[in-house]
Amino acid sequence: MKRQFSGGKRHSLCRPSSWYSAMRTCWSIYRSYGIRRLWKNIRLRFLQLQVRKIDPKGYARLMFPTDRQLTRQRKQYSEMKGKIHFCIFFQADSTSGSTEQRLLDSLQKQSWPEWSLHRIGSAWQTELPQGAECSFLIFPAPDMVLAPDALFELADYLNRHPGTEFLYSDEAFYETKITHPFFYYFKPDFSEVNLYSGNYIGFSWCVSRKLFEAAGGLNGSVSPASVYDFIFRVLNRTKQIRHLARPLFFSRQAKQSLDPAVGRRMDSEEIKVLQTQLQRKGLAGTVEPIGAFPFFRIHYQLTGEPLVSILIPSKDQHLSLKKCIDSILLRSTYRNFEIVVLENGSSEPETESYYQEIGRNPAIRIIRYPHQEPFNYSRLNNYGAECCRGEYIVFLNNDTEVITPAWLEEMLMFAQRSEIGAVGAKLYFQDHTIQHAGVLVGYMGAADHYFLRFPEDAPGYAGRLLYAQNLSAVTFACCMVRKTVFEQVGRLDEELSVSFNDIDFCLRLRSMGFQVVWTPFAELYHYESMTRGYDESEQKRQRLRQEISRLQQKWDAFFEQGDPAYNPNLSLVSTDFSLRHPLETQMIRATRKWNQSIQ
Repeated sequence: MKRQFSGGKRHSLCRPSSWYSAMRTCWSIYRSYGIRRLWKNIRLRFLQLQVRKIDPKGYARLMFPTDRQLTRQRKQYSEMKGKIHFCIFFQADSTSGSTEQRLLDSLQKQSWPEWSLHRIGSAWQTELPQGAECSFLIFPAPDMVLAPDALFELADYLNRHPGTEFLYSDEAFYETKITHPFFYYFKPDFSEVNLYSGNYIGFSWCVSRKLFEAAGGLNGSVSPASVYDFIFRVLNRTKQIRHLARPLFFSRQAKQSLDPAVGRRMDSEEIKVLQTQLQRKGLAGTVEPIGAFPFFRIHYQLTGEPLVSILIPSKDQHLSLKKCIDSILLRSTYRNFEIVVLENGSSEPETESYYQEIGRNPAIRIIRYPHQEPFNYSRLNNYGAECCRGEYIVFLNNDTEVITPAWLEEMLMFAQRSEIGAVGAKLYFQDHTIQHAGVLVGYMGAADHYFLRFPEDAPGYAGRLLYAQNLSAVTFACCMVRKTVFEQVGRLDEELSVSFNDIDFCLRLRSMGFQVVWTPFAELYHYESMTRGYDESEQKRQRLRQEISRLQQKWDAFFEQGDPAYNPNLSLVSTDFSLRHPLETQMIRATRKWNQSIQ
């Protein structure tokens, strides 16, 4: 049976068989750079091993408020007294006595005293109960309780951000005690694309009374479908939807799944809710569930049949290029495309023969880069983009192979929307493990791909390998961009000659108000770095460190705030959504100093 909920590569020092290799590496570093660099490298690797040793129960000791903190919050309450009153609505039935008592017990422990609990019966009435003096409303799911500091944290955030009308938080799942959770569900900041893929927000939210009434309240029972519908009606009325990255709501469940966010049973009415929302927004598309998971796939209808230019820079390696082009020609169901091969100084005669062969195809053009210079990916693609005739450009590596016949349609359905600037695909290594599922910006002070080396059929943390979503960046190994947007954003930064140019471009997109989307329904193999090779020489490593430094300098504020598509409670020294260890701050600081010391 395949391992599903852990991924990435453990450091080689974790495997006994690698000790000999590790000692050889240490000797090589000592011989070339001396004891100072060797010590820094060992210290860095040691910290990297230590930060992985934390589980949900251990993390709870860091996150759960102490008695001293609760006392301090009760004192701080006097500064905000009378501003916010929470009404918590509990859907009662004949079997809910113990559930209600658990909720009431959690409320009586709150460090924020302005709350009231209301029973609402089996169905919600459109009007609030008489005498309910609510500033904000909360509708916890059955068997959900609140952390002792939940209402204070919500009130404090709302007081500091007075325009917020809808606020959701992270949550945790426990079996016996909330101090012993077995899973934390740490969510991204608000994403409309994510919401259309399933209700990732859940029940862990509060809404202002004014917005609740304006949106028409809840319809019928407080069920997954009615909550999903309400959140959409909220979305249609306000953009003031905020995320508080703290686990404030705790759901009691049997520990049947390591990931309850994936294990939740889908309410069939949720499909109807999503279809209704598409109609409200004038989006033509059909909805289908993703297996038995509580997520959805939307087949958006394309507008027309615009020309798509597939731009493939290439140098020699004609067999790789042939595999790439053959897969496009033989498998693609979208046919209005041109393939632009950007030749960059090949020397093998077999490559030239192959160019002559494919040049007879009217859908393929060979463009020769006119300059002889050191490899610069950004400059090469900027030149190639100028030569593209299509309304949309797919930046594609020559070491890729198409898997999904409808790969172009899957990206184009998002790229056609005016608010979306770039669309990335799901890429696999040759061994069917994941090579790219979006980019975590901030990893080790730079960036890297999510879920590296996970099995191809793994759902990922909270199902995030299953559905289309907003991310901060995607790789240009396969990325679709509207040509006018590419020019508007300023093309690729040619100072980032090899690495992180795609990350920088995506961050510039976001800074200009465009969204970046990753879809798992456009799948390709990526036989990574077959042409250029890995950064193994000292010269290449020096160039990489310089590009990391440039990325950090350009996006210092973004790194400081954190990737909004991720969560500040999750690790920045792994890409598998591990919990963040307190040592990570020391780890990242040591990494930066280490990079600076060897430049």
